[in-house]
Amino acid sequence: MFSTPAINVISSDEGFWVEVLGHTKVRYVEDDVEIHFFMEFTTGNSGLVIFSRQNKIVGPPNSPRIGQALDDVERERVIERIRSAFRFTGWEIDVL
Repeated sequence: MFSTPAINVISSDEGFWVEVLGHTKVRYVEDDVEIHFFMEFTTGNSGLVIFSRQNKIVGPPNSPRIGQALDDVERERVIERIRSAFRFTGWEIDVL
């Protein structure tokens, strides 16, 4: 189940949230992981493209994982969570 507790924020009852940061970034947060993905709005069918290869953990400040990259399995799980959050708001995303 999703909710929108603030402008540009989509929160899940599964313990993660997604925030659109301006026109170029999406922030994904769960537990000890915060990741910023570059994104682009498009005029195609999806309306939004997320660039998944830029995926180093940037926070929160006390996380021992800062600077680590996600492995392929974790990155796919995070991308699917982002995809489901955007679907809740009516947006489809493409991932490059």
